[in-house]
Order: sequence, then structure tokens, then C-alpha cells
Amino acid sequence: KLRDKEGRIAFKVVDPATGQTWPVEIGDFLTRRQQGSMVARPDMILEFAHYLRDHWRTQYGVLTPQVFVRSEVSVNGRPYALFIAPDLDLAAVEKTFLSQDDWIEPFPDGLP
Repeated sequence: KLRDKEGRIAFKVVDPATGQTWPVEIGDFLTRRQQGSMVARPDMILEFAHYLRDHWRTQYGVLTPQVFVRSEVSVNGRPYALFIAPDLDLAAVEKTFLSQDDWIEPFPDGLP
């Protein structure tokens, strides 16, 4: 194994019309294996954020839910670093396939 990634992650959904906030219990939606795969994969984080957006629209009637994530990653035993800006509404971020995603935070000291 050439690299090791570990992560910590927490989601919250906000109704901007009322200010109501819901912390998300990830285990209610994903298995432990899925959670482990997602914590260091920005494409999966974004996909799950979009799932939460759609879930809050259909299940709770929130017209424009916002989804925020607190995500930190450690690579090869380095200290945990912010992976995605916690004040970024991922529900509004479009998924792209051909470009570098500028919503992913750069690692503080870079990677070799």
C-alpha cells in the first residue's frame, strides 16, 4: 500500500428559510463500509450531499435545503487537515467530471 488515508466527517442540513438545522446521522443512510469509503473521496462526499438534499426535499418538504460538511483527512499519518470548506453549501455544487474541483481544500504542506 503506497498511501494511507483516514478521515473524519459530519454533515448537517439547513433550511435557509427557517434557519432550522439537522445534524445527519450518517449511519442512518450508509453502512460502515460505505462510510469508510466516503470519508476520503470527494466525489462520494458530493454525491451523498446531493442525496441528502433530495431526501430533505421529498421527506421533509424543505424547498432549498443546504448541505454542509465538516471533513478532515489525514494522509500517511500526517495531522488531520480540512478537506472541504465547512461553510460551502454542497447542495449547490455541481458534479464535474473533466475539471479539477476547486471546492476541495489543498493540503497545507502539499503531498510528495
